[in-house]
Amino acid sequence: MLPDTPMTTIALYDYPAGSADLKAFWRLMMDFSEKTGIPWGSIGLGGKAKYLTFKGGFSRVIKNDLSGLQAQERVSLLGGVSEAGTSSDWQVSASITKENTTYIGINNYTTYFSFPSRLIEEKRIDPQELLKEFLACAPFQYGIMFDMCYVYVPNAYAYGGLVNVNHWDHKRNDLIHKWSNVYGFSDGTYRTGLLRDVYPHNILVDTHLNERVGHTTLGAWIEKDPVRGTLEKLTDAHWLWSLTPDQIPPVQEVLQDAGLLLCYQL
Repeated sequence: MLPDTPMTTIALYDYPAGSADLKAFWRLMMDFSEKTGIPWGSIGLGGKAKYLTFKGGFSRVIKNDLSGLQAQERVSLLGGVSEAGTSSDWQVSASITKENTTYIGINNYTTYFSFPSRLIEEKRIDPQELLKEFLACAPFQYGIMFDMCYVYVPNAYAYGGLVNVNHWDHKRNDLIHKWSNVYGFSDGTYRTGLLRDVYPHNILVDTHLNERVGHTTLGAWIEKDPVRGTLEKLTDAHWLWSLTPDQIPPVQEVLQDAGLLLCYQL
């Protein structure tokens, strides 16, 4: 992949330990590969996600109707890998965490999926349908969808760590890594209703929309003025809050003052 390749990443958080359905995740990712023609090249199994060739890992996870897969703590996939067993030159990347993991923190239950943005532009992926399908994999209560160039390692950004420090200033790096502390660890300050930051697409539940912004709720505040983005019902329990790039900065300032942002600094 070229360093400046635009990547779209979906990162989903805030679901109970053990609730992730790794079989559903597996089937969703295999369906994606079949539809797009991008083959999976490597697979990581377990908390440290040591990568195996996809062919070798596949034989392990399909035993007894994927029972070997569901027993895993974490499953990660890399697609379009030039050299199987490494993380170089991947085109797509996906991971789901079911149990306590040693990768970042002890409570970091995260699902992410990163792919070239052109797949949306070419209408080969419907992001809203994909978000709904991910609910069968993990009953997440919070999610973000953002665009980031390949060189910035968007899959690492999803976790809040291991970002390419050569391409970020130290202040921004500190804020990125802060997420792994406030969300990933048991002594962090994350609770349902708080936001990591404001992104082009934010997947929220009623707990978020009922948070206070001044004398009103976040949901009412958003809907009061179209410059604050749009709220769209995604499922019976989830809302998709979407903003244009120019709408984000003033919204960030207001929500920072309201104490709703965990990883933003004016």
